[in-house]
Amino acid sequence: MERREVTSLTKYMDGFDVTVTDDQITLGEGVLHYKGEEFTFEAASFILNREDRCQYDLYVVSDKEKMFFDYHLEMTYIGGGYIPAYTGDLPLFHKFMSLEINPGQQDDGYICHIRKGEKQEVKAGPLRRRHMRKLTPKIKNLPEQANDNAGKPGNGQRKPTIEELEKRIEYLEELLGVVK
Repeated sequence: MERREVTSLTKYMDGFDVTVTDDQITLGEGVLHYKGEEFTFEAASFILNREDRCQYDLYVVSDKEKMFFDYHLEMTYIGGGYIPAYTGDLPLFHKFMSLEINPGQQDDGYICHIRKGEKQEVKAGPLRRRHMRKLTPKIKNLPEQANDNAGKPGNGQRKPTIEELEKRIEYLEELLGVVK
């Protein structure tokens, strides 16, 4: 199984060793650090179905109001139009593992740990000239009608005349095949 890592300043995982055997997935105990608090996960194991082509996805779910975290395992049979997806009731916090079982072939999957990131200092570079321009456009030589409508909706465009509106309606009716 491929090992992946993501980093975060506010959440990270310690422990959570994963072992995959012929008939089960075993997770070692671990600690999830989230916003200065620690949440302990006990060791767990899940029985694998090796007879059918299927995918196991292990999620960490949360109820942040109650400060509660847990595992959620999804098993999806591959084929027949089924797409693996999280279907649980609790909000998804992290997709920890995905394992595809193909009978008679090697398993395919990954484990994704959250590691503690380090705060990086961002150095400001020289500003480009285009970023220093004011965002307000310079207005020059506006037509008379635009000045008459200044401050009104429509960005200074004049209102169409009744004749112009009637022509637009005729065009749309012709386009849509409306019979009078």
